[in-house]
Amino acid sequence: MDYASTEEREIYFWKSIADLKLDIEKSEEDLIENYALTIAKKAIRKEINIDYAFSQMLKIVSASEYNYRYIAFYEIDEDLNYLRYSNSTLYNTELTLENSKEFILEEMKIFVEMEELNIFPEERAKWYCETCKNLNNPITKNKFQFKKPFKYAVWTCGICGSEKLKYNSNHDVKRIIIEKSKKN
Repeated sequence: MDYASTEEREIYFWKSIADLKLDIEKSEEDLIENYALTIAKKAIRKEINIDYAFSQMLKIVSASEYNYRYIAFYEIDEDLNYLRYSNSTLYNTELTLENSKEFILEEMKIFVEMEELNIFPEERAKWYCETCKNLNNPITKNKFQFKKPFKYAVWTCGICGSEKLKYNSNHDVKRIIIEKSKKN
């Protein structure tokens, strides 16, 4: 085919697609979803290196325009940068530089489970209250103090008003969401 005309190559290309019975009518979102699941599953089975898998997931985050399904990988990347430069995290308090590979692998496992269970964004967004032991949508509550700033807002449980919340990026919270979804 090296010297064949472009039209002839295109004819053979489409014949090959038909012979292989490939579905080429998938949307970009479907292709990204399939690729993300493939990458995560290969990382879990240790068929590919976790660093490579993580770098691919970061590309997926960008390609999907920061879709909620992949945003955890962006948050991990942000936290790794914060850990390197200020020894703190924004999203994942359990993450350290020492446990990063295991943490990312666990995130891949959670990602696959959530995708296979088709957990809706509203459920994934819930936080866990350590006081009433419920998943909920947090609300903000104004608090006051005798020093500046005198007034400030805090996140509280949407059910009992407690401030003892675990953010939805926490692996324990994600596992609770998965278990609840399996029961329903």
